[in-house]
Amino acid sequence: MTRANRKKTGFVLFMLTVFILLSGWLTGTVSAFDTRSASPYAETINNSDEAYTKMYLAMYNMETRLDLSELKIRDNEIMRIYSDIRNNSPELFYLQNSLLYYYNAYGYVTSVEFSYTMTGDELAAARAQYDAELAYIASLTGGCTTDVEIALFVHDYFAASFSYDDSMNIYDAYGLLTTRTGVCQAYSLAYAAVLRECGIDAVMVTSEEMNHAWNLVKINGSWYHVDISYDDPSPDRLGMVLHENFLLSDNAVRENHYGWTSILRCRSTLYDGAYWRNISSKMTCIDGSWYYIDEKKEALIRSDYTGAEQHTIYTFDNKWYVSPDSNSFWKGCFSGCANYLSYLYFNTPDEIMVYSTTTGGISTLTANDDKKTDFYGLTIYQNTLEYVTADRPDHPNISDTHTFQLMDFSLDGLN
Repeated sequence: MTRANRKKTGFVLFMLTVFILLSGWLTGTVSAFDTRSASPYAETINNSDEAYTKMYLAMYNMETRLDLSELKIRDNEIMRIYSDIRNNSPELFYLQNSLLYYYNAYGYVTSVEFSYTMTGDELAAARAQYDAELAYIASLTGGCTTDVEIALFVHDYFAASFSYDDSMNIYDAYGLLTTRTGVCQAYSLAYAAVLRECGIDAVMVTSEEMNHAWNLVKINGSWYHVDISYDDPSPDRLGMVLHENFLLSDNAVRENHYGWTSILRCRSTLYDGAYWRNISSKMTCIDGSWYYIDEKKEALIRSDYTGAEQHTIYTFDNKWYVSPDSNSFWKGCFSGCANYLSYLYFNTPDEIMVYSTTTGGISTLTANDDKKTDFYGLTIYQNTLEYVTADRPDHPNISDTHTFQLMDFSLDGLN
C-alpha cells in the first residue's frame, strides 16, 4: 500500500492593495489565547500590540475604516501585523483578501480600510454555523482525559472525514467546516480553532519556501508540530489517517518541513517515537479507551492513548483479493474504524461490522453482494456512516460511495 502524499501547498492569504489618491497620499472579541505567539515580527515593531488589538477589534466588529495615525506604524510593518491577524484568527473568515491602507510622507500608516466577503444576516448566519461546528467537534472529545488525547482525536477527526482541496479554492476554516474540503491553510486554521475551543493553545505556522502551513500545539507547557494535511493521505481513502506528523519536535519535523518562521521552539522529543506514528487508521476514543487498526498485526486493537495494554478485538483473516478468481491479494489491511455513541464500526473486505464496546458483541451491519468489488475503508461524519467499494486499494475505478444513517438504525439486538 502506498502512503505517498501530494505536495500539499496552499498558503496564500491575501494581496495587499496599494492605491495613489488624488491628494498625493499613498495607500496601501479578542481570543483569550496568545494568538500572536508564533509571530517573529511582533517584538520588532513599535506599538505592534496596540495596532494588532485595534485592527482585530475593528475587523471583528465589521468596521470599514480605522485611524492608526497616532501609533506610527510604517507601511511595511502594517503588512506584518495584518498577516499575523489573518494567520491566527480563524474566526475572521469573512475578510476580503486585500487591505487598503494610507500612509503619509514620512512612511507612517495613517489609516486602514477593511472589506468583507459577507455582511449582515448572511454573516450572522455564517458565524452561528461556524460556532456550532466548533462546539460540536469539541463535544465529541468528551471521552478524552488529557490534552494529548484531545489533540489526537481532533487531528484524526479532520484527517478521516475531510479531504484536501485539489482545486485550491478554500483557504479558511469556515469553508473547510462547511464543505469538508480545503487546502493546508484551511486545515491549520480549523484545527487551531477547535483546539482553542477545547482550551488548548494552538497556532498556525507557515513556510513561504514550501508554500505550506501547519500547526504548533502546546501540550503540558511544551510546543509541538502537527501537520494534518500531510497526515491526510493522497489519494484520499475514507478512514485512512497517518500520524507521521503529529506532535513532533523541531528536529523530527525537519524530515519533510523547512523554512517556517516562528519565535516558538519545539524542543521536546517526548512524542517523536510515539507508537501512533506507525498507525494508519483513524484512532477513536470511547470511554477512555482508544481503538484503531494495526496493519502489521492485521487486527482491530484497543489500548490506552500511550499504546500500553493493547488488546486484540478482531483479527482480519479475510484478504483483499486482486480479483474474485485470483489467489493473489493486496498487501495490507484496508479497513477503517469509527465510532457512533458506544459502537465501533469497521470493515472487512466483505462486510461492515459493528462492535459494542459495552458488551463486546460483534455483528454484521451490511454485506457486499458485488463479487467484483470489496469494502475499502469507512468513516463516520456526524450521524452518517460513509464507506466505499472499489476493485483495488488505490481506487482507479471507484464503483460507489455509500452512506448509512446511523440514527435511523437500532442495534438493540447486538450481543
